[in-house]
Amino acid sequence: MKTSIVFVALSLLLYGCGNDPKQKQAEAGSDTTVDSFYVTENPNDGLMRGLSASVDGKTISIIDTTEHLYLVIDSVLDYDQDNDLDALMIYSESGGGNCCPDAYFLVTNNGNGTFTRSAMTEPSYHSPTLEKWKGQNTLLVRTNDAGPDGDDYKETIIRYAVEKGQLKVIEKLETKEIPAIKEIKASGFESVEDVNDLLFDLDGDNIADTIRCSIWERWNLLVPDFLFSDGSVYDKNGMSAKRIGILSSKTNGRNDLVLDLNRVYKWDGKAYKDGEEE
Repeated sequence: MKTSIVFVALSLLLYGCGNDPKQKQAEAGSDTTVDSFYVTENPNDGLMRGLSASVDGKTISIIDTTEHLYLVIDSVLDYDQDNDLDALMIYSESGGGNCCPDAYFLVTNNGNGTFTRSAMTEPSYHSPTLEKWKGQNTLLVRTNDAGPDGDDYKETIIRYAVEKGQLKVIEKLETKEIPAIKEIKASGFESVEDVNDLLFDLDGDNIADTIRCSIWERWNLLVPDFLFSDGSVYDKNGMSAKRIGILSSKTNGRNDLVLDLNRVYKWDGKAYKDGEEE
């Protein structure tokens, strides 16, 4: 995907091809601890942001605002389990917009007046999840090609371990797709002007109901309307996906739906409600 290529190029440009940590020397003692991290802005360009920290009461610049990065702090936690605070940073290529997925990197305090800045993760539309795994902290990053240029809704979960301030890939898992008995996909539309129907007896009255799908052009997503055989119409209430499938299971007399890989929607008597990913 084009976006992924851009992120790889940016990562190589900003952080180099190897795993050598980029460090910033600080005027501090040998046993410094972080009080807080905060983002700084270039006074001449709000899209150029840096990162500073308060360390034992002193302000230390870690990333300068002239590096042409739009940075946001995702979270501040002890990621490397050294009893000191670290910052998980968001690099937004879009400057805070939602056109493109974000990349993430970690800034850790070495405790001796230096900070380590990791390479970037794969880009993702989701904030990473911290998970304890085999006794160590790991970050789970969900990546997919679900942006405006992609038809693919498949997803890879990448597990990163924190090792000496770097994020090391230790596992990649493909999210499994819940099989459907009948489905419709955005990739099957020849034009964004098309309107296609998925016909199926959802309510068990032996008459086909209609899931009428149009395309949300910006994101290449299916947007459905439900026309039931009894003449009632259900507004999709914000429902959209690359794939809509019908499951054999039923809730309150109507078939459950699966969106994309594993987002299950169930009928509550009045509407299809988004359930947990399964």
